Amino acid sequence: MRIAILAPIKRPLTPDTTVSRARVIVDLVTGLISKGHNVTIFATADSYLPGTEIIPIAPSGLNFMKGVENEFYQHVSFLTRMLVVLV
Repeated sequence: MRIAILAPIKRPLTPDTTVSRARVIVDLVTGLISKGHNVTIFATADSYLPGTEIIPIAPSGLNFMKGVENEFYQHVSFLTRMLVVLV
């Protein structure tokens, strides 16, 4: 089965991630791949998980980018750019 997952974009996803939300996604994806599923993850460009296709929606984790006045607008900006790419 082909499965797409939208990951939080505050930090990159990597096999050694320890942050709670990202760790849940890493464990979920690892389990899905072990069962033979084809997993695509919408995440930051610096994310890496073996056996997955990463579609970048942000150049890097938002925590590693220059600060902005309101984080919400930064998230919406990247999601809007992704919609333009997909549509």
